[in-house]
Amino acid sequence: MKTYVAKPAEVDKKWVLIDADGLVVGRLAAIIASKSPATVKIGKRAFYEQREMGLKAAYDHASAVMVENMLARDAEEGIGAFVEKRAPVWEG
Repeated sequence: MKTYVAKPAEVDKKWVLIDADGLVVGRLAAIIASKSPATVKIGKRAFYEQREMGLKAAYDHASAVMVENMLARDAEEGIGAFVEKRAPVWEG
């Protein structure tokens, strides 16, 4: 079995800044994986959509996405789990 190493010219470099000060990448991934899949999906979609927008349009879009998130069933579950001090059971 051979190991493939991509040539620098073949690599599509896309950088995203994550504030993960003091976290090992695997732990950060576990934290993200523990969140509502529906909410993570909505957030990722919004992030990529707003990248191409001007500042005002991006803020307006983010506001609409936050409302969409808060109306989702998983938001109700997350808030309820927090108040009741229990682990959430995500639907999405």
